[in-house]
Amino acid sequence: MKTEDMVMISIDDHVVNQSRTGTSFLPAGMSPTDVWRKNFLACYITEPSGLNNRRRLGVDTIAWECDYPHSDSTWPNSPEMLEEELDACECTDEEIDKITFANAAKFFDWDPFEHIPREEATVGALRARATDVDISETSKEEYRRRYELTNSGS
Repeated sequence: MKTEDMVMISIDDHVVNQSRTGTSFLPAGMSPTDVWRKNFLACYITEPSGLNNRRRLGVDTIAWECDYPHSDSTWPNSPEMLEEELDACECTDEEIDKITFANAAKFFDWDPFEHIPREEATVGALRARATDVDISETSKEEYRRRYELTNSGS
């Protein structure tokens, strides 16, 4: 039995153990594992411990996000930081594909390569195309200044 299945079975066992209460909150015929795998996608920005547990959590339900343009984003170094984390956790190429795009594409029933060929969707190729994109970082002081200008008339 796979380790990821053992974790999900633990959740399923808990629900069975609590069935004596008569409470049912799951769709008919579905276990908590079924509901999780059908309806959830766990996204993260930077989380090496989550990557290390990917087999227990189920790599098919994990997706990476950069959270641009929010202040907790790793932009503009997101691809490099992600690559370091994926390498440190010894993710396979298949896991990297799933985490970086395939799981999200499947979850949202969307084919990103319908719009741009895969070979043109690499970090290097996209950066080369985006010559008009400002990738400079904005300091907290600048964010504060902009906020104060926007809210000074309130």
